[in-house]
Amino acid sequence: MARRKHHPDQGEIAWARHGDPLTSYQAAAKVTRTLTDREQAVVYALQGGPATSRELAERLRVGRDSISPRMKPLREQGRVEATGERRDGQTVWRLRHSYTGASDGVSD
Repeated sequence: MARRKHHPDQGEIAWARHGDPLTSYQAAAKVTRTLTDREQAVVYALQGGPATSRELAERLRVGRDSISPRMKPLREQGRVEATGERRDGQTVWRLRHSYTGASDGVSD
């Protein structure tokens, strides 16, 4: 199973299998991961403005447990960011200005 690994010479780098040569890690770092259907839906829902996971779940008519796990990967990919605001104890998320989503069929 491929995992994010810490290579001794390169620090933390992208997905590759344990024991793969450095070139595999370097190639994996260049690959842009495509969004899952649920991640695409979250990005689309955030086009309606900043929202908490609960608010996004309401917009998409799904359970909040379907949304919350998507936020960390989207943040790590640079697609969303926290606004610094909290509502009802939850983080408020927004699309990052630098993210256009054009390659995913979604734009902001």
